[in-house]
Amino acid sequence: MMTAALSLPIVSHPSERREIPANTQVMLVRSGDGIFLRLSNGLLLNAQDSIFDTAPRQPPVITIPPDPPQRLRLPPPLKTVPDIIELD
Repeated sequence: MMTAALSLPIVSHPSERREIPANTQVMLVRSGDGIFLRLSNGLLLNAQDSIFDTAPRQPPVITIPPDPPQRLRLPPPLKTVPDIIELD
């Protein structure tokens, strides 16, 4: 049994197309310039007029960056005991 593949043009070389096998993890990128797929090797494909053009706004695959974000550094807690000020 043969799996289906999607063929999309390469952004940097529009005359060339790249086949993407089924079940390949990609990142969906929406910008003012259009809709694109970024492959794991960094290659950017033009996804205009493809099935991804009508996909929901949230990407079908959420990619977690290799370095997790650092924990938010909060200021030290406020003093719970007020300072005593003597008035003369």
